[in-house]
Amino acid sequence: MREELLKVYYAHPVETYDTIRERKEVELIKKFFPNAEVVNRSRFPRFDGGSLMETWTSSSN
Repeated sequence: MREELLKVYYAHPVETYDTIRERKEVELIKKFFPNAEVVNRSRFPRFDGGSLMETWTSSSN
């Protein structure tokens, strides 16, 4: 049986992208969910149309 990878979507304000706050919050997520992949919106290139959640959920099925 294949083990599913847990994904945690880290939603946060654009103003906190690439800041110490963002780094510390990601560290906390990784601490409490050590086997999870953290999906961080600030690491995706900007794109037009659709929401990131629609794109992310459709690609993970």
